[in-house]
Amino acid sequence: MKLKNELNKNYYLIVNIHKEIKKFINNKNRFAIKYFSVYLHKKLTYYLVGLKTKFFNFSNGQILGKKSNKIKFFKKSKKSYPYVINKLNRKFYKKFKSINIFYCKNFNLRNYNWLKKFFNLIKPKIKYLVCTGSWNYINLKKKRIKRKIYRNLIKNSKLV
Repeated sequence: MKLKNELNKNYYLIVNIHKEIKKFINNKNRFAIKYFSVYLHKKLTYYLVGLKTKFFNFSNGQILGKKSNKIKFFKKSKKSYPYVINKLNRKFYKKFKSINIFYCKNFNLRNYNWLKKFFNLIKPKIKYLVCTGSWNYINLKKKRIKRKIYRNLIKNSKLV
C-alpha cells in the first residue's frame, strides 16, 4: 500500500512539473503584439497595432497631440521619431518588446530611419519582419534655362 501511494505521489509530482515546464515554454513564445505595421501616406507616418482582438490605427499627429499644434512641421520631421516611439511604447504598456509580425509597407529611407530608431530605443524581439518592395525614384533630365531667365541672370550678376 505504501509503495502504491508513493508511486501515485511521484506520478502527480511529475505531471505537475511537466505542466510547469509546458507553461514556461509557451510563455516564452507568446507575443505581446500580434501585428504591427508602419506605412506612409502623404508624408505622414501611420501605425497599425494589432493586439489579441483589437486593431488600433494612429498617425504621428494623433500620437503627438498638443505638441504637434505648437510646432507646425514636427509631426513630419525626423526629430519626432524618438518621441513617437516612446509614446507608443507607453501607450501599450511596453508591449513592443515582442512582436509577432512587423509589416513595413513601401520600404524607403524614411521608414529605414524610423526602424533604426525603433531598434535602437526598444530592441524588440520580432518573429517575422515583412518589408514590401520599395519604388525607385525617377531621375529626369535637367531642364534647360529659359532665355528670359538667363538674360536676367546675366544682368544681375556682378561679373558682367
